[in-house]
Amino acid sequence: MALVPHQGLAVVDEGGRPLASTSASDLKEFVRDPAFSLQQTVLDFVRAVQHRRTKATNPAITVRSTDTLATMIAKIAGVPQTRFVKNHMSAA
Repeated sequence: MALVPHQGLAVVDEGGRPLASTSASDLKEFVRDPAFSLQQTVLDFVRAVQHRRTKATNPAITVRSTDTLATMIAKIAGVPQTRFVKNHMSAA
């Protein structure tokens, strides 16, 4: 079996639903900061590292679990949903 390099790990809940993701760059924070502990949970660590990287000038965007995929993609892309849907539908 060939080894495939991984870019990151998904952090999932007991049901296998994704909660967050982490990567080697997150682990570098563990090495740099003695405040982190090997005894803390993975989720607490990932949230702390990601919180440090979040800039107050760039508020996070959110989607509800009931929002459409078009809404999520439009928010990530930073374009109005109607423009995204129109362009996507014309490309199909």
